[in-house]
Amino acid sequence: MEKGEESIDLERVMLEAQIKELKQIIDMLQDRLRFLEASLNVHKWHPFKSGVGEWAFSSDFPELKQRLIEANARDNNYLELGGYRYRLSGEGDKFIQRFPLK
Repeated sequence: MEKGEESIDLERVMLEAQIKELKQIIDMLQDRLRFLEASLNVHKWHPFKSGVGEWAFSSDFPELKQRLIEANARDNNYLELGGYRYRLSGEGDKFIQRFPLK
């Protein structure tokens, strides 16, 4: 085998290893997303009096709160997840609001 072919083979092996690692990361993230979406369906949500949307205490959903903080999901900024738009509200991000996607 020539040097160029050896180099290409080595690169191929390295890329295959990286692809395998990335697939494992994707699987882990998908598992976390499924867990987070399932935890969002807990009956801790309270409907707004207007009938549109719901609210919950952010302390009931610490992982979601952290994701919303990282996404700066406040005021007119939302994070879309599992069929809803989410944002933080209240002093000290005490609440999470969610609204169904249209």
